[in-house]
Amino acid sequence: MSKTEPEPRPSAAERAKTRHKLKPPMADGGANGGRKPRPLLREFGYLCVSLFFLGGVAGLGALFLVIAPWPQEGADLWAINRTPAIVIEDRNGREIAARGARYGEAVAIGELPPYLIKAFLATEDRRFYEHHGVDLKGVTRAIVTNIRSGGKRTEGASTITQQLAKNLFLSPEQTYVRKAKEAMLAFWLEGRYSKDEILSLYINRIYYGAGAYGVENAAKTYFNKSARDVSLSEAALLAGLPQAPSTLAPTQNPLGAQDRAFEVIDNMRETGDITDFEARDARKNPPVIATGAANNDIGWFFDYVAEKARVLAGPDAIDIVITTTLDQKLQRDAETAVNSVLNVDAKVSGAMQGALIAYDNDGAVRAMVGGRSYV
Repeated sequence: MSKTEPEPRPSAAERAKTRHKLKPPMADGGANGGRKPRPLLREFGYLCVSLFFLGGVAGLGALFLVIAPWPQEGADLWAINRTPAIVIEDRNGREIAARGARYGEAVAIGELPPYLIKAFLATEDRRFYEHHGVDLKGVTRAIVTNIRSGGKRTEGASTITQQLAKNLFLSPEQTYVRKAKEAMLAFWLEGRYSKDEILSLYINRIYYGAGAYGVENAAKTYFNKSARDVSLSEAALLAGLPQAPSTLAPTQNPLGAQDRAFEVIDNMRETGDITDFEARDARKNPPVIATGAANNDIGWFFDYVAEKARVLAGPDAIDIVITTTLDQKLQRDAETAVNSVLNVDAKVSGAMQGALIAYDNDGAVRAMVGGRSYV
């Protein structure tokens, strides 16, 4: 009986090949549990875009250090880049005219209704207390959206800190260079001020339309009340204005302002800051916009007192409030008298213009009309 030769053992490569052939397919369709790799690719894409953005910010930031110096240490951010304003009051302390940007008093965050603060955060920057000036996740999402749109959209994803930096130091141009500067300045602000200080500066310095800067002036302009006393629906309207203050100013576009306020209410309900009941109640009770006083034709009087006030206040004055001796009723009577004379007697005498200045026994100006129309 002959001895049987043992069969040669397969090589390691052949054994691996056999195992690969014999490996049964997984019931769920793949080794990754049936999940598509697309979410992982998306996260990787976000990471790449974030790194690209950070690199761009670092590069432009280095250039920014050369071409645009940082704000001076100790700079008063409440006064920096403020447009001077002049407000004129009548003899009873009622505002009758204003020119330039009007800033209200700075109201501390703790003095404002909590829902007013939440309205801003829910709409403008939900992660405000989590990021360090720039929300990288939001920026990445915005960049991807802009790339997908072929550059037709310019989604910003600016945080409250970035918006404050833009308002204090930069122009409103929509470019990536400006966005990089905005980001660098946001980091600068976050490194020197607390979150509450930044939020307070933002709420008290941004533009709300109709010439009103700061939440206190905006509340008085639109509701004739202090920001400390606004209702939920009024708070929602104010928080919606920074997106487009000139376009959404309720004195010019009440329907647009209200639609935007409804969006803010929905944002607050989405973040859990208000209940469904509170949201419905705010929608059913929209704010009533205050009507301003009659726009008397006091341009001549304004020019007269403004020139004198600038001399008295000096070149360093920012906002000037001038209490005058003007009597609004007598001013209206004076305007009527001048127009009446010019419309009737002027045809006989051939006069084209006329003027009237009324003084009281102490020499105080009570009315001043310089012609048919200041315009």
